[in-house]
Amino acid sequence: MNARPPCRGRQAGITMTEVMIMSLVISSLMVVMAESMSTLSGVRVEQKAHFRVGDVAERVASRIRTDVHWATRVFSNSADDQEYLLTMAIGGSIVQQGGRLPSLTHSGYFQADAPGAPETGNVLLLAMRGPKVQLTFGDDATRLVQSLLFVVYASIDDGGRRDLLRWVSEPVVNYWDIVEIQDKKDRREAYRQLTDNGVRLAWDPYGKRATSLFEIDDDSLELVPPERRVDGREDRANSRPFRVRRMQFAANDSLPGVPVPAYANPASGFQGAFELKIDGASSGKLVLLRFVVASTEPLKRQIWTEIRRFMPTNG
Repeated sequence: MNARPPCRGRQAGITMTEVMIMSLVISSLMVVMAESMSTLSGVRVEQKAHFRVGDVAERVASRIRTDVHWATRVFSNSADDQEYLLTMAIGGSIVQQGGRLPSLTHSGYFQADAPGAPETGNVLLLAMRGPKVQLTFGDDATRLVQSLLFVVYASIDDGGRRDLLRWVSEPVVNYWDIVEIQDKKDRREAYRQLTDNGVRLAWDPYGKRATSLFEIDDDSLELVPPERRVDGREDRANSRPFRVRRMQFAANDSLPGVPVPAYANPASGFQGAFELKIDGASSGKLVLLRFVVASTEPLKRQIWTEIRRFMPTNG
């Protein structure tokens, strides 16, 4: 009896059909793996962008909070405080760009502006206490006088994107620390030492612009005329923090589901997402800081973060 011959196809290995099926399966797996890696990489890039936006925004808010903490006066949108803003060398430029100080309210809470009654501002002007200056007189007596700086934060247009400006004035000293020097000779010596150290202005922190800003002369204090501007400089270390990091203040209605602005009425001409409100009295105020920062990197999703801070001040 003859034995059945073996199957030649099986001895030859896998068939062409099986090879094609395996190639198709491997190709599909490679596509899936590539898409998974691409998705994972995209998620990591978005997470990194989100952390960067949040970190920069937090540092900006912390800087503002520190300045408000040291403020001896925070200015609102009264006629006199507006005059102080225009006295700053940068004030006119800011106002021309639509900058405005927040109005002082007495509600005990913060609410969105009513139509036709703008209260929210995008400019923060404050007078911040600096280090005390020691004056020395001929009999080895010393006296400390309080130095002050005017600081301006403002939302500005920087190359088509909204960024934050921080401007710092030339140093001034507290007017009352000077006039309380009773001895005329010591007072003239105080004037000399201050001007020798670049301090040329004295200011009454509680007064109106027209009667409270003085120029230090060799032997007297003279009222600063209305046209005189307080010089200063942009703080390069803390100014325009967003554009160089591929971020910006979110534009009006640019983020679905996120109100930009939240308190100001866009119909009043308010631009961007840097908002300030002030409530309280002259002896103590509460400042609301609210802003939204968005990444400008070309990502699949919009990356943004919102900052909201309540900052008490005695000024």
